[in-house]
Amino acid sequence: SFTPRKLSSLSKSLYPSDELVRSLEYSRVRTNQFSVFLSYYKYGAFINTIANRKTVYDEFFIYAPDVEARFIDMNELFYTRNEEKAIIYLKNYRINYILITPEMKNGLIWHRDDEGLLYLLQNKDKLFRRIYYKDGVEIWKVLI
Repeated sequence: SFTPRKLSSLSKSLYPSDELVRSLEYSRVRTNQFSVFLSYYKYGAFINTIANRKTVYDEFFIYAPDVEARFIDMNELFYTRNEEKAIIYLKNYRINYILITPEMKNGLIWHRDDEGLLYLLQNKDKLFRRIYYKDGVEIWKVLI
């Protein structure tokens, strides 16, 4: 049976945070309608519906072509500090923006501020520019 505590944790996973909603509303207005976003796959449906933008992948894997390859490639991209490898993935999947949440930085994907793609975002200003930062939610524009 459900307890209020269980219901509360369930609702958190079903609905985006206010911070995420604000960032996606910003994205809907400030990015090209044909843009492709990369984020943690569980945010994909929110990006699709709130920002009205495409994602590399989401919870509905069945609809994505080559879903296993996408999943493996995105894990590689999230964890690489290799600029050349990151560029290959960014170009192959035509990624225009990267959405990062505090949860992604706190164990959902990364455990350190300089881990993998986070390192590249912070240190490769010819590749990425942060265009949004509020309440821990970040949107990075891919410049290639």
